Amino acid sequence: MKKKWIFFIATFIGILITLLLYNFINHGKKDLISENAELVIFANNLFEEFEKDEIAATKMYNGKIIDVKGKIGEITKVNEKDLIFVLKEKDDIYGINCMILVKGVKLNHYLVGDSIIIRGILQGYLSDVILNNCVIIK
Repeated sequence: MKKKWIFFIATFIGILITLLLYNFINHGKKDLISENAELVIFANNLFEEFEKDEIAATKMYNGKIIDVKGKIGEITKVNEKDLIFVLKEKDDIYGINCMILVKGVKLNHYLVGDSIIIRGILQGYLSDVILNNCVIIK
């Protein structure tokens, strides 16, 4: 009888830990198509703010849902699930790094130099400004 209770408690704790880990891993993932952006900004203006004062820009934008307008400077397919668009001006080395899920994105519709609006969650700055969970708005 005692072994049954121990098994029951261990199973309950295992299920609880699994649910907590699942919630933690998927916490930041939102359906950004149905969410409203907290602000709209041009890619070059956003990048300039981070270059000028990274700490202030991080406090202002980090974790927020933003729409970024700009031109596609690079398109990189990372794997079967992820795609990166880098929004930047003609000769910039760095820009706005937008990680997009390939699901629903037709690659042949987008070319380097196209104007685009991408909604994503700003995650920081590492030479490029990083946007995750991005969706293409226009």
